[in-house]
Amino acid sequence: MAACRRATYRPARLGALAFLLALGLVGCAAQTRPEIAHERVASVRYDTPADTRLGRALGYPETAQRTESGFQILATGRDAFEARVRLAALAEHAIDAQYYIWARDESGFMLGDALLHAADRGVRVRILIDDMYTGGRDVPLASFDAHPNIELRVFNPFTARSNRAFNFLGSMKRLDHRMHNKLFVADGAAAIVGGRNIGNDYFGVDSAKNYRDLDTLAVGPIVPALAASFDDYWNCDWAIPISALEDKPAPEAFMADVVQARTRLEIQEFPYPITFTESDLDEWATTLHDELAYGEAEVLVDKPNKPATDSTTIHDRFRELQDAAEHHLTIENAYVVPDERTYTALTNAHAQGLHYRLLTNSAASNDVGIVHAHYARSRKRMLGLGVELYELRVDAEDVRRHWSLLAGRSQASLHTKVFTADNAISFIGSYNADPRSRDINTEIGVLVRSEELAKRLDAYMDDGMQLDNSYRVELDADGNIVWVTKIEGKEIRFTREPHTSPWTRFTLWFLGRLPVKDKL
Repeated sequence: MAACRRATYRPARLGALAFLLALGLVGCAAQTRPEIAHERVASVRYDTPADTRLGRALGYPETAQRTESGFQILATGRDAFEARVRLAALAEHAIDAQYYIWARDESGFMLGDALLHAADRGVRVRILIDDMYTGGRDVPLASFDAHPNIELRVFNPFTARSNRAFNFLGSMKRLDHRMHNKLFVADGAAAIVGGRNIGNDYFGVDSAKNYRDLDTLAVGPIVPALAASFDDYWNCDWAIPISALEDKPAPEAFMADVVQARTRLEIQEFPYPITFTESDLDEWATTLHDELAYGEAEVLVDKPNKPATDSTTIHDRFRELQDAAEHHLTIENAYVVPDERTYTALTNAHAQGLHYRLLTNSAASNDVGIVHAHYARSRKRMLGLGVELYELRVDAEDVRRHWSLLAGRSQASLHTKVFTADNAISFIGSYNADPRSRDINTEIGVLVRSEELAKRLDAYMDDGMQLDNSYRVELDADGNIVWVTKIEGKEIRFTREPHTSPWTRFTLWFLGRLPVKDKL
């Protein structure tokens, strides 16, 4: 399967992006849906998990009848990759996959092949991908869609397929509205939701840089709600069949693509298992069922036409949750750009004695320089309001030890979107703490009331905040920022952004002065 490379605006593109944003040309909301003539048939989720092998292994129908849902965090790339492959192998009736990115690399091909094998067994596969990074992939995507049991749609597509840059210039308000959701549902029995897209760097397989990221695998009554959110997007006016954008390949062309992809897979030395025995699959599902953390849960999801004036966004619910926290609020988020309402909330939290901890990217680990530039301007103010602030190191050993051998000594970056409140309430999803997630892109996540899940997530975030893995950001006696960490057990203090050159620091300073904060 083929799509794109990286989920966010890459640093090489930031100059042009910043210029356009500075001119105020990019709108903050979609105004009109894509006008593309097409035919499609509405379809809905599979909703009888108790009749499936996966559902029986996970305890349905009893699992679905209880009020609490079960969750297992997928903290390592291997766990996250294998969970998707195993769910695809166990599925008998339906798989729904919704992603912002599906990269054309080893991980993308492997997971695409897992879906193809499921379709060969008669499983209905629906795939919805955002169109921002699918440039040049129409033919292979259409080949995938040509399988009789696979249908692929793209969200908010470019209408000029061969000249996207000019298309963007002519339709900025519409094309700036992207689907950032990440969701995988198998047989209506289990779902994976969280921060990971599909690509080597999300699973610890990339040789240059890999993400610290997190998903959760969910079972129980939360799954139909997650699946219903997929239906809302799948059947909305923004989801366009790839067949409306590219002619369907002839059967022989489709099979040639399949053979070529599978031949490539056979010769790759992939670090994780991609085939499993039947007994191993059943044992995995049974073990999963025994290790779940249970709690009352709800889906937080934006409407496809966000910002709809009559809808509550994920951001609105975050405000409510942060305002309701009484003792502890711990956040790990890749991209943090506070607004004035955030500062008001921080001021109130500080006055009430709330212990507020935040782990985000450092200048060296952040893959979106312009976002870090504007976050950096907020640090002193957040520290003054009592925020305990940490930034991930690019050489974080505890992060790198979970990667595959193919990753080598690659650098670390942070992509997680998680928080816990009062050691009892947790959120895992796709939502970044920036204006783009707040106002422009669509997002999804799960909110769970479970002390056990919060305990596991707190332990995960605590590891990331250890000084072997991150910098503790502080103010010295003169009010200047310092970065405190440990190297070989010895405490080290930096007075400049660690692991950055003078040119990088100048570039970040310049980008931080551009009037684009509300568009990031």
